[in-house]
Amino acid sequence: MELPAPLRQGVERLLENVPLQALKQAARTLSDRYRAELRDGRLHMAEDMAVKAYLATRLPATYAAVRASLDALAEARPDFQPRTLLDIGAGPGTMLWATLD
Repeated sequence: MELPAPLRQGVERLLENVPLQALKQAARTLSDRYRAELRDGRLHMAEDMAVKAYLATRLPATYAAVRASLDALAEARPDFQPRTLLDIGAGPGTMLWATLD
């Protein structure tokens, strides 16, 4: 599933000149923290590279999952017309992007 062009372009700009190996390591660390449900008092995205790892790996997957869910909802309930949305804990507004799309 393709990200909307403005979102994709923004992510690409933020990832320019980021060494791939450093990004891979940061993605592994971030994934390990999520899987372990680590609660050590540090935010999962307390470092710049963790944010970039999220943008490169988790944002596209989260976006695709939300879009698939919304597509299924639209098919099951074509009459459903929400008027508001609260996006909490979905990174940089990933759910909002998917909903707008």
